[in-house]
Formats: sequence, C-alpha cells, structure tokens
Amino acid sequence: MPLGERQFVFVVGADSKADRREVRIGGRRPGLVEVDKGLAANEQVVTHGHLQLRPGQTVRVLAIDDGSRSLPELLRALPGGVGSP
Repeated sequence: MPLGERQFVFVVGADSKADRREVRIGGRRPGLVEVDKGLAANEQVVTHGHLQLRPGQTVRVLAIDDGSRSLPELLRALPGGVGSP
C-alpha cells in the first residue's frame, strides 16, 4: 500500500500483531506483485483487510493463501462459509 512515494505492507508478527513494513516493489503482473526488499522468507503478509489495519493491532488469520485455491474458495472453506452466495 502506498504512502507518499514509499510502499508498505503489513506483516503478522509472532505475537499476532500487525507490523507495518516498508518494502521495495520489483516486477508486477496482473494479480501479482514482487517485493524485492523489506521482507524475509516465510513472513506472513496481510493481503486482505489491510485498509482497516493499524500498526500494533491484533490480527486474526482466517486463511493462508498457498496459491492452490482462489480467494472465493478460501472464504467458502471458512467456518460459516464467509463469502458463500
């Protein structure tokens, strides 16, 4: 998410708190953005709901996107079927 000329993401820390992190964006393709600086391997990045998130806020991870399912499929698989028609 941009802030002025800089780019940031929210990372979920070991304490389940949101940490705003400055990153450098590399290549882009439809639906994909490469981050080439500012993240370590295996860090959890918030991809949905980040517009309401604030640094230090507790994060509840509902699903982890491993690329094998679409977002609607992930949401339908949640308890209560969030996103079901």
